[in-house]
Amino acid sequence: GLFLPLIKTPADIEGLSYLSEDEKALGLHNLEHHVALTDGWEMLGNDPELQMFIHLYGNELLGLLPLDMQVIPFSPLNLISLEVARRVGNDYVFGLMKGSTIAELEPFGYPEIAQLKFHFLAFPNLKIWNEEERLTLKFVKACYENKLTRELFEQAREAWGEKRLLRHIGWMGYMQTWSL
Repeated sequence: GLFLPLIKTPADIEGLSYLSEDEKALGLHNLEHHVALTDGWEMLGNDPELQMFIHLYGNELLGLLPLDMQVIPFSPLNLISLEVARRVGNDYVFGLMKGSTIAELEPFGYPEIAQLKFHFLAFPNLKIWNEEERLTLKFVKACYENKLTRELFEQAREAWGEKRLLRHIGWMGYMQTWSL
């Protein structure tokens, strides 16, 4: 459960007596102009500056990862997002990411049967995954279990380059924060 109130309305923001007038104004701005409301986003409304920071951090990371997006089916950012939410145990974020991915299967040319992949995220060695998907899932697993080997690191560096590899780790951190 959540231990802070969900901030959904201007009245909710006005009721936060510990916020300054500037923080309340930022809270109203966040409420009106940013991401789709989720429980996590609404809880962050208790600290509008952190809420804005998290929003900007995510957008900046996406800007540093061109040609990838968290809802492009089975792309690195998509698999990272799904796998982090699954590993953290956040059914809400996992379901949100899964639903967003399913909505994009047809536009990206995937057959409906591709939905079966969601059941096998924990099994990167299966033949249903292509090389990059397999690498992504293994990389996330190794990072989360603190078992990243030199061999896997070198495979990731060869596939993604140093900057993209680090940015994928940054995205894992972003998704973990969002999932928590």
